[in-house]
Amino acid sequence: MPPSVQEGLSEVFRNVVKTMKKYRGVAILDCLWAWLFLMTIVFLGCAERRHLVNKEPTLIPPATLEKQRLSRLLKEGSGDKGIIERMLRDAYEDWNGTPHLMGGCSKRGVDCSCFVRKIYEDVFNYNIKKLPRTVKGLSTMKKGRHINKNDLQPGDLVIFEQPPNWYKYHVGIYLGGNEFMHASKSKGVMISRMDDPYHWGKYYSKARRLLTEKDKQGIFERNGSVGSIR
Repeated sequence: MPPSVQEGLSEVFRNVVKTMKKYRGVAILDCLWAWLFLMTIVFLGCAERRHLVNKEPTLIPPATLEKQRLSRLLKEGSGDKGIIERMLRDAYEDWNGTPHLMGGCSKRGVDCSCFVRKIYEDVFNYNIKKLPRTVKGLSTMKKGRHINKNDLQPGDLVIFEQPPNWYKYHVGIYLGGNEFMHASKSKGVMISRMDDPYHWGKYYSKARRLLTEKDKQGIFERNGSVGSIR
């Protein structure tokens, strides 16, 4: 029992004794009942305090915390874009500088259509059998849904139509911040600006969104690295 409580009880006891000396008979019995009531309240209070102090905190498993945070991010609609962008930029670091090779599909050389397919397969675990192999096929397919330029999100396909006619179409993946990554014919895998006034800004044609909300949920659960997002 804390010293302050002990001192208070001693003072109360002294007062009770004084009262008992002053009043005899029934008054003594009343004082005893009052003392017993007071002591009961004090000890119950101390017991409750010890119970609260010694109560073990409930530990939530890290995996559960990750799922809770992911669920909160998705409900708020603020975290999914950042997660997808980070995943794409991480993948870009592995492909950065890979030379362009028409018909190529590896880090020894890759064309723009295969680069898109590889990113979707490796990063999003997307079934690329559902995607056309050629850049023309990707640029003209009906799969997914059309997206306005002002509504672009990380992971959307961005499509350009440029001269010459034999190499008319070009496709890349939007990253965010008005940037996209692609396999350029002249410089290989790189990041470019959508608003480049000398080329991409002039030849931008359209965008398509292939990832559904269900796809994103699966991506985040498989990724399992939400805790590192800031």
